[in-house]
Order: sequence, then C-alpha cells, then structure tokens
Amino acid sequence: MFLNSVKEEFTDFVESAVDEERFRGDCQILTADARTLRVFCDIKYSVNQRYGALVYISFVLN
Repeated sequence: MFLNSVKEEFTDFVESAVDEERFRGDCQILTADARTLRVFCDIKYSVNQRYGALVYISFVLN
C-alpha cells in the first residue's frame, strides 16, 4: 500500500511538474537484503534542450 502511494505521488509530480520544480519529502527504501531505510528524498524535474525531460533523484539517509 505504501509503495503504491509513493508511485502515484511521483507519477503525479512528473506529469504536472514545470522546469526546475522540486519535490522533497521523507521516504523509505527497501534494500537488497530486505532492510528498510528511512531517507529524505529530493527530486528535481528539469527540461534539457538536448535530452528532453529529466528527473534527478537524491536520497539522504536519516
């Protein structure tokens, strides 16, 4: 359930974002060894003349 809400939030952000818009919030990441890490997520949407729409995602461990 949590994963679906994050996916919907991210999809909504990308679909409605304008150039240089940011989304920041607390998230969780599931690691390869099945641990859950709390992170702060910083997402930036940018439009590049050569590549088109780009999304930059940074994670900072809490």
